Amino acid sequence: MGGRISREQLVTSRRLRKEPSLRKKMNGDFMFPPPEETIRPGDYAIVTWDLETTDRHFDDLICQIGAFCPGHNTFNQYVLPTKVINHEAAGKIHLQVVVHEGRRVLIDTVTRQILESVEEQLALQRFMGWLYSAKGNHAGVVLISHSTIKLDVPVLLQALARHKLEAKFFELVIGFGDSFGPFSMEMRGQFPVLSLQSLYTAIVGPRAEQHDAASDAEAVYRLLETAFGSPLSLNIPQLQRYCYTPRVMAYYVEWKRRLIEKAKQMKPLVAHITNWKVAGGIKWDLLTIGYDYSTLTFRYQTLGEERFVAELRYQMHWKKQNDICYLTHTSEIDAETIVQGVLQHFRNLGAERMPLQQPVYQYQVAN
Repeated sequence: MGGRISREQLVTSRRLRKEPSLRKKMNGDFMFPPPEETIRPGDYAIVTWDLETTDRHFDDLICQIGAFCPGHNTFNQYVLPTKVINHEAAGKIHLQVVVHEGRRVLIDTVTRQILESVEEQLALQRFMGWLYSAKGNHAGVVLISHSTIKLDVPVLLQALARHKLEAKFFELVIGFGDSFGPFSMEMRGQFPVLSLQSLYTAIVGPRAEQHDAASDAEAVYRLLETAFGSPLSLNIPQLQRYCYTPRVMAYYVEWKRRLIEKAKQMKPLVAHITNWKVAGGIKWDLLTIGYDYSTLTFRYQTLGEERFVAELRYQMHWKKQNDICYLTHTSEIDAETIVQGVLQHFRNLGAERMPLQQPVYQYQVAN
């Protein structure tokens, strides 16, 4: 069923700051978690995509854009970033920036061949041209990737902003989906590992492991098509539930960026925990429900240990038991491990004897 997209659906990341309900959520140092605003079912072109980037951070630069849509040639564009690729990332994606005959080039580190690459702006413009073709007579394009909201969407949104391409881009793209969502939230018990490679092998069949944006983009489509037994559309509920509007993705990126900054302040809290995965999970779970370091310290000092533990235990158990929001989904670390980890830190610190400090960032805990 064709048709035009409503004004509510055609939102850009730039409109986020003009949206009253979301603007109120960003108040100084405090941000409420992002709402689960999903795209309604409709006649959209489903495009699976992937990026290769210079590292694994929000502020990465793009090295390769890949996209797949049945009936169209696979999109594959290498991008020459303005900085070298992180050594660990280069080892996985087999790309690196080197100087050859006095000019910077992008090479395949396995074959040592120079790859045809372009600057970021031209790469994005070519991507948009390909998306226009893929859109055809559909009402818009939905971009779906695996674990996309953690890295690819933030990197893409920032790249579009650098070149003032957001408005044109969101004339085509009405939202972003994450193929990791249905597997992690609804089918977790069926698969021990949820990486693209592992899921593809389990559901579709053997596949040579690759870190290539174009190949991975097609793999995402084939994985979902096989898992749900039909060509992709937002009429598949398990897919639609994890496809979000651009304004929510833009808000999510800003929310996550602030949490990343606050995570740096949380290092002392988990310094006594030797398992780095557990330490990282504790930090993020606490931040996700609104507890940063200053808030934890303030609550511990003002409530006393017994009441503080009761409050924190209640908050963590409630979140873990009612954790149905994918964008703010917590780790698999049990609530009691988190509570005891926090308690041990404050006992070691003797925080009850420290001068009382009002936190900059407070979370309104449930009564």
